[in-house]
Amino acid sequence: MSFTTSKRAGPAAFLKGYDKYVVCDANTVNHGLFVAPSPADRLEEAGRRPGCSVRTLPLPIVPATEVGCWSHCRSNFVDAKRYGHAEAPEMISMIRSLYGVERRSKKMSADERLALRTKESVPKLDAIFDWCRVRVTKYDLPTCVMGKAIRYALNQESVLRVYCTDGRLPIDNNPAERILRLIAIGRKNWQFYGSANGGKTGAVLHSLLASAHRHGLNEYEYLLDVIDTLCDLPSQAAIGDLLPDRWQPSFCPTAGSRDRPVDHLTNSTSDVNQCGTWNPYF
Repeated sequence: MSFTTSKRAGPAAFLKGYDKYVVCDANTVNHGLFVAPSPADRLEEAGRRPGCSVRTLPLPIVPATEVGCWSHCRSNFVDAKRYGHAEAPEMISMIRSLYGVERRSKKMSADERLALRTKESVPKLDAIFDWCRVRVTKYDLPTCVMGKAIRYALNQESVLRVYCTDGRLPIDNNPAERILRLIAIGRKNWQFYGSANGGKTGAVLHSLLASAHRHGLNEYEYLLDVIDTLCDLPSQAAIGDLLPDRWQPSFCPTAGSRDRPVDHLTNSTSDVNQCGTWNPYF
């Protein structure tokens, strides 16, 4: 996570020079990282920066490969179904079949997953986009929810296919969305960082805890142990050993797992009296 006061320039600066993959939906900010912004968008961004003109405003394009999110694509057809479009359930079922392949490949290696996707998911993708192309003119009204869903899928076809080119790539960005939801839920608790520097510090802490969560650690115990260990760190080079993927608990023999029984009345783990821990995320 990164702290920024600019929706467009902040992510571009954060990803500057990154040339791997970015899994995201196609909202204006995300998509603008990979394509040149419109003149209107450039004018709006220049207005936010003192002393900056449209001519001197850098293009926020990063060399990374955009990977589309099928969960966001599916949500558009769910909205169309809610509005009573009879053909929407058919598309939802077709997208569900893509996720069926993902469930079966969950425990496979990246190479095995890629082979399965090539064999089963790619033909399904072909069928999905052919289905959209046949019906796009049928729902051509600008305000038609079904038409918007179909046009979104067709406009994003190239990036929605990318996950089938590498077995390491996910079909959607739901894990990242779930972590960001925690930020939104608790925004009243940390809205007063005091300054831009405080916001940057908060972004670092949220990133660290999100990574710990991703690795199955108890976030509170992890952070408490890291802060305690930093005081006795032998060298700056050793700080890498405190990252969530390498961290080994030092002060508490049971630290590091979220799988212990949880007392939902007190929101604490069963060994809370031994370690004095409380997990603020659960």
